[in-house]
Amino acid sequence: MLLHDLPDFKTESTDYVRLPHFLKGKANTKAVDLPDTTVRGYLIKWLTDWVRQYGIDGFRCDSAKHVEPEAWLELKQAATQAKYDWWERQHDKTVASPDFWMLGEVFGHGIERSHYFDYGFNSVINFKFKEDYESGMSLDILYESYAARLLEHPDMDFVSYISSHDTHLFDRQKLKEGGTALMLAPGGVLLLYGDETSRLPGPIIEEDPAQATRSPMNWNSIDAENLALWRKLIRFRARHGAIARGIHLKLHDSPYVFARVDASGDRIVAALLADGELALPVGEIFGEGEKVRDAYGGWRGVVKDNMVRLPAKGVVLLEADDGVFPDWDAASEEGIHP
Repeated sequence: MLLHDLPDFKTESTDYVRLPHFLKGKANTKAVDLPDTTVRGYLIKWLTDWVRQYGIDGFRCDSAKHVEPEAWLELKQAATQAKYDWWERQHDKTVASPDFWMLGEVFGHGIERSHYFDYGFNSVINFKFKEDYESGMSLDILYESYAARLLEHPDMDFVSYISSHDTHLFDRQKLKEGGTALMLAPGGVLLLYGDETSRLPGPIIEEDPAQATRSPMNWNSIDAENLALWRKLIRFRARHGAIARGIHLKLHDSPYVFARVDASGDRIVAALLADGELALPVGEIFGEGEKVRDAYGGWRGVVKDNMVRLPAKGVVLLEADDGVFPDWDAASEEGIHP
């Protein structure tokens, strides 16, 4: 049942083959100009032509475990060259990178350093975050283990998620908590469409229950409050590389307060389940008298006695208030405007 009636391309074969007639007859195909090659050769040529023509940044490779590793490595090498060829043709070489990125979907993979990273993959999907978080595992244990693994293996990465089109959607009543936990996780993150807008699942189909997770986007019933939170989290994450690759430090238990600091000096302090007038510890992340701001609630203030006193609104996202970043808080408050 793994292939679900899909054709199995013989990418493991070393035999040279000719194109089937139905492909040779396709209009506007350049494939007819190819010399005979292997099945793998044809597939890699077609895929990397897209990269060479359009400057595609990377591929998300489905069911990676069902293709021999050598094929993935060959694809990565050819795609990297194709991306460089595209980049060389650009007049402004500062707007894009010649690097090519590959993400592997290996069902059941976690945060381990596996052989997939030796065969072309920069990152793999982390199936364990959703399981562990939903089971009630301590968020600090998850964050600490993830940050430590990335520090130990700088040549790898992983992408976590809370909803999947192949399994089930995250609890619709807890999307604010789940989204906050995901967007502050070390490593990469993957957002399934509709988690940010509280999209509801569709009807259960007995032949394929997973189809319920693939309901149409809820354009006419967007949860504006949930969307506003996710947008702030996403923008905060995009501004601070320390969230993904920084050292993780727990600063307080209740409310849960932690910090991330990376080698570039980027630093943040975040607090979860924080409500009301609070005094939050910042350790040595921000210095005495330093100006800071809460990128979620919009509060601004200074550090005093290694603490910041602020009116918390559920989530606190502290960063240095040094004028480096644009002030987007007010513009995103409604959560629906671009």
